[in-house]
Formats: sequence, C-alpha cells, structure tokens
Amino acid sequence: MELLGLAIIMVIVVLGLMLALRFFFLVPPENPVQLARDTHLGANLLDSMFETKTTCSNRRLIELVTDCATGGGSSCAAVDVGDAQTGLHIIEGDSCLHATRIVEYMFERTLKLQGREYVFTIEGPGSVGDIQASNPPGATACAGSAHLTPRVKPIGNQQTLTFKLLLCE
Repeated sequence: MELLGLAIIMVIVVLGLMLALRFFFLVPPENPVQLARDTHLGANLLDSMFETKTTCSNRRLIELVTDCATGGGSSCAAVDVGDAQTGLHIIEGDSCLHATRIVEYMFERTLKLQGREYVFTIEGPGSVGDIQASNPPGATACAGSAHLTPRVKPIGNQQTLTFKLLLCE
C-alpha cells in the first residue's frame, strides 16, 4: 500500500514538473506594451488610409478600391505628389493602378520609413488582390511572430473587401 502511495505521489510530482516546464520555461514572454502599440498602430493606419482623399477626382482611397473591386474602371489623370526626392509619380490609369501606387506610397512613408516589416493585402472581387504592399518587398508572411489587423468593408451586392495588415515583430 505504501509503494502504491509513493507511486501516485511520484506521478503527481512528474506531472507538476512537466506543467511548470510548459508554462514557465518554454513559452516566450509576451510584451503587452508592444502588442497594444501594434494593435493601435495597425487599426489607426488602416482607418486613416482609407479616409484619405486622393488625387483621382478628390475621391477617398476606399472609393478607389471599391471602384476597382466592382470593375468600375474610373480613369484618373497622371499626377505628381510631393517633391522630387520623396515624391510619387502616378501615370494615367484606372482606379486600381492609382490605389496600388497610393497604398505603396503610404506604407513607404510610414512603416517602411520606421524600419518595420509588414505585409498588407486586400481580399475581394475584381482586381483588388493586386493592391498590396510589403517590407521587405515581395514578402507574404512574417518570419517571426506578428500581429494581424483585419478590416472588413461591405461594398454592396453582398460582397465585402477584407483588408489585412500584418505587422511583424
């Protein structure tokens, strides 16, 4: 009987040690301050981006992306934004081309300038999948941990656009 009791105690001790290893030593510590910063940064950046007026008939960026998704094909004139060093030149083209160039420019002047790695994509109908930006260029995911900020916008006809900003740590 004493041996059975000792065996039960040993099993409990071994399970306790395994749980302690699992929760205290093998889990990387989370940085709650950085998590909160990334949450707010991603949300604020997306919200302000899509409310920004563009050079294409003074329409907001979300309107250009919606036009691209619904196949509206609005034409926009060629424009130059900013100075010669940091400026953006957009050739004459449709709303998809303008939205793509403006999104790339906004991310270059914000997150890329800060040295942050990110992946921005849009999912939805039409050619909106072509509107994307990333640092490093061509990246589709983060090498380490990341924080995802999604935004869903309805565009009519029971269709939606899903904007995803993945901020890498």
